[in-house]
Amino acid sequence: MSLSVSVVIPAKNESKNIERCLDSLLQQNFGGSIEIIVVDNFSYDDTYDIALRKGVKVIMSDGTSPAAVRNYGANVARFDYLAFIDGDCVAPKNWLFNAVSLLDNNNSYGLVGGGCLAPINSNLLVRSWAITEKETNDLFVKTKINKFLSGSNMIMRKSDFDRVGGFDESLVTGEDDAFSRKIINSGFVTFFSSLLSVVHYGYPDNMIDVFKKSFWHGKSQFQAHGFWGDKMVILTWGWILMFLLSFFSYVNHYFSFFFLIFLFFPIVLSRRRLVGLNTLSFLRILPVSYVVCFIALLGRSLSLVKELTRCTLKTTFR
Repeated sequence: MSLSVSVVIPAKNESKNIERCLDSLLQQNFGGSIEIIVVDNFSYDDTYDIALRKGVKVIMSDGTSPAAVRNYGANVARFDYLAFIDGDCVAPKNWLFNAVSLLDNNNSYGLVGGGCLAPINSNLLVRSWAITEKETNDLFVKTKINKFLSGSNMIMRKSDFDRVGGFDESLVTGEDDAFSRKIINSGFVTFFSSLLSVVHYGYPDNMIDVFKKSFWHGKSQFQAHGFWGDKMVILTWGWILMFLLSFFSYVNHYFSFFFLIFLFFPIVLSRRRLVGLNTLSFLRILPVSYVVCFIALLGRSLSLVKELTRCTLKTTFR
């Protein structure tokens, strides 16, 4: 392959993970040139030094959001194709070859990417958050058109990135969903393939971190999606509604009905996160996954209410 790709890696305090991320990129089975750009968001560990020793390009960014850090790296990228991967992810050897081949052979594709798998040696809590690479080995290849792709795993033409204006830097989170929507609205297709999945080492491994991560992920979900623009936002709204209906119907016979639906929502989220597992494996992991998803929905709900309150007050007192 004679095509060339620039890989942008936003990183902050990733000294535990950045070396294996870079090793996976330096060992890609890719016939063209690869430019690797680590954008260090002023880490206070030795992320910068580790990346520098690997011989890749390392730049500093004081961006206040992941979107700003990613845009900063994209602005210095030199090649025609642009890939984004996070510093706590590891790419399979054919990641770039498969992704660029898809874009090169399909003019309608504006953005391609895959999932973020859990490491094989993860504890049960992490494995209830996402399936592992081992659990996907014997599965058929899963593809989906116009799916919102994760900023930790997306590849596109540099010209298309520039055409839609890059990531929205006003968003604290959800910038990758908003970017996917911009690609779709510009007339292109986003393409998800399980063949492009990477392994993500940044999943929370305890309940406190599950809550913190979910609360953080929810910071800009209303701003990025509006009331009904995303399945996760709709699921969160539904969960909040069932809680309120349960609370206000406590004194009558409707309480049990609404409360059972409220308790069912984490199972729906579990199914979304563990899609691809066989029934036996899913039932084995479900008890832990249920608790994880309950905590995740709690974090998302509180964050959504906080964001909606902030937006309402900002509009009211403008």
